[in-house]
Amino acid sequence: LPLTARNHHDLTPAAPLLRDAGLREKARAALADVRTEKALDVLCGALTGADAAFRVDLLRAIFLFPGTMDKSPVMPLLRDPSPAIRAAAMRAVANTGDAALLPDGRRICAAADHDTAFEAWDGLLMLTDALAARGGHWETAMAAYRDILDAAPYTVIQGGAMVGMGRFGDETVVPVIMRALARECGESLEPAALEAFRRLFGKNALLALRDAFDEASPTMGVGLLAFYGDTGDPIFLEILQTQAASDDPVLRRAA
Repeated sequence: LPLTARNHHDLTPAAPLLRDAGLREKARAALADVRTEKALDVLCGALTGADAAFRVDLLRAIFLFPGTMDKSPVMPLLRDPSPAIRAAAMRAVANTGDAALLPDGRRICAAADHDTAFEAWDGLLMLTDALAARGGHWETAMAAYRDILDAAPYTVIQGGAMVGMGRFGDETVVPVIMRALARECGESLEPAALEAFRRLFGKNALLALRDAFDEASPTMGVGLLAFYGDTGDPIFLEILQTQAASDDPVLRRAA
């Protein structure tokens, strides 16, 4: 089916297969690979009447479809009694980039249990990324990134928020990221912070990054010096010269 189906093909004959215990997983995977609007319609239609476990699987297939397609049938599941279904539903609609979904995302993350928290937070991060990429909601997206950085219980999600702030933000994100690095176990976020900093541009951002050196840990300092050199910007020349004469051999070599 994925090799032959096109946008105009009616895929409703596949719907009964999603109710067949022996075939439903193969049908779900095939429709997910087709990735047309008619395939999405069939998957969304199967949400009604599906058991909880397969409903989660259907939502994870729906996640693969572009956010420009109609995912409105998923919206009621954002308030489903099951934490697993709520988390999967959040992630399924994340790529719509709809700012109106942020309160639902925060609510779902706050109520998630141990088994569903990562998917919920991943969905909220993806929603924020899509919102920032759409444009027109810059302040809202930056606030959402800050909330994720403050509250997400996973380093990889916090790091993703940092990278998003670097990708879509400006010089104002530098002190926010540096404060996060100063927290307990903040050193685990240093690679993500450096990746975020490499995505910033503009003179004001470079000035903020130069000033960040005084607050940096020794390991972050080494990373910043490498970044300064990679930019080739003379705005960093003085600090590189100073650190090249440092008593610290690691900083001296890096500079």
